[in-house]
Amino acid sequence: MTRRILRSVEDAYRRMLKEMVEYAVRHNASQATLHKVFYAKFRREYPWLPTRLIKGAYRDATRRAKSFRDAKKRGKAYTEMPEVRHVTLTFSDAQDWRLEGGALKLRIGGRL
Repeated sequence: MTRRILRSVEDAYRRMLKEMVEYAVRHNASQATLHKVFYAKFRREYPWLPTRLIKGAYRDATRRAKSFRDAKKRGKAYTEMPEVRHVTLTFSDAQDWRLEGGALKLRIGGRL
């Protein structure tokens, strides 16, 4: 059960990140622009995801887009768009997780 939930969170994050990275590269978008363009859409698509994960995806997307643009300027990018191969989910706020009886409990869909 827990692995299935974590996998669904990871898959949602990956889809959001991929879409935002492509947009950020094409439009040289900032984190604020990504918020304006994508926040409402992703809240509707993934109402069960914590808002902090969506906002974390903005930060991740802007970093990846900037890194890709810099690599492209140096001639080190070998594709037209960056690939999202790995994702790291960050639950930094204690509101989103807690340790209970040696188990990690994550807040997904408003509940721990």
